[in-house]
Amino acid sequence: MRPFRNRSVSLIVTNTRNWFRPHLARRSGVNVSRLDDLVREMAAKWESLNPLELPEVTPDERARIMGAYIEHRHTFGYTLLNELPDLLRGALRDHADLDGVKFDLLIVDEYQDLNACELELLKRLGERGASILSIGDDDQSIYSFRKAHPIGIRRFTDDYPSAKDYALSICQRLPQKIAQWAQFVIAGQVGRRRQPIQCKPGAPMGTVALLNFGSEVTEARGIADLIDWLHQSEGIPLSEILILSRTDYRGTFTRRIRDELDRRNIVVFDQSQVGRILGEPQNRKLLALLRVAVNRRDSLAWWTLIHLERGIGPKFIDSIYEAAVGTGTTFGESLVDAGEAGFPEFADAIKRRVVKFYKATVETVEQLEIPTASPDIKWGEWINSLNGSVSESTEELKALLGKIDETYPDAADGLDRYLSSNPAIQRGLSSGTE
Repeated sequence: MRPFRNRSVSLIVTNTRNWFRPHLARRSGVNVSRLDDLVREMAAKWESLNPLELPEVTPDERARIMGAYIEHRHTFGYTLLNELPDLLRGALRDHADLDGVKFDLLIVDEYQDLNACELELLKRLGERGASILSIGDDDQSIYSFRKAHPIGIRRFTDDYPSAKDYALSICQRLPQKIAQWAQFVIAGQVGRRRQPIQCKPGAPMGTVALLNFGSEVTEARGIADLIDWLHQSEGIPLSEILILSRTDYRGTFTRRIRDELDRRNIVVFDQSQVGRILGEPQNRKLLALLRVAVNRRDSLAWWTLIHLERGIGPKFIDSIYEAAVGTGTTFGESLVDAGEAGFPEFADAIKRRVVKFYKATVETVEQLEIPTASPDIKWGEWINSLNGSVSESTEELKALLGKIDETYPDAADGLDRYLSSNPAIQRGLSSGTE
């Protein structure tokens, strides 16, 4: 049995620029801030399995937003990334004959970073015959913001009474001084008693220090000096040097550091660059057109293209959306059906504009000759070879697609899977504002 419809579903990573927020807020009759409150409430429930209800969200607002969300996600064909584990947990709970979940062995690394939902999900898979091999450190956990807690690995033998506990007694990777600092932090946790970290024989002493700077400017210069020394004097490649920041809202805390490194021509990769590259309008347009090429009724891709097209406003989007809701179809299906009929329900002025837009889009994607999928094909290389014949893209996107090619494992599954299952590319379609 497969309890879900066999149709394409897009993943949405929630962030401050998600395309769906303003539209869903309007459908719910609330402002975006209130919608964000309920999304946080839903995420807490999915992750902790605790039916938390925020006092600032009224019961009426909660009911309206939940109803609109269910309608919205069906009409546009998406789900929130945070919701996926809970959806699988629910499917395992409610469908004893669920296909595709039979495993002999599941190896779970960083087990201490699992939250209550993920722990129950694994428990249900174990009840279906899967053996669970968990690896983790019960003295670390860095995902408390998503309700993770190391208690999961501490109670592993209680959750799985037949399990064997193999405690690692020798640390194979830490230099001695770093291990000493780590031990100091661990010892500060009230109620925790365990043997001190033991480094492997011959482990180097290592270097660890706490540096204080008088200002953000001197801090940036000091960090740049250290990196320059490590690279120039010690011969350490820049790709092996990592700068960690506890928090960095909108780049506030690292901006001076990045500016100082740029001033010294030290190349820096910042993960936020991926979102910026994929959020560029021409790059979003290219990816959306490719999605339409492999799935003519892709709702998220059509939404993206409409948003990027000048002169097509929210009234057109709302009309297509209402038609989809009324017929129980998706936004993409409703738009294509209306487009093939020439958009007869619209006034002449908007009709001429949307007919031109629709025909140009269809003609563009129909000229594409998508190669046959194979394990050897490089989809990023093929996209870059289009040379603007579909839509212009930035040089940064071309470089990013080339890097994805280096590690992408599912080329044989086709272009559709490349576009829909790759988190980086998917983020490009879900990062625009309305």
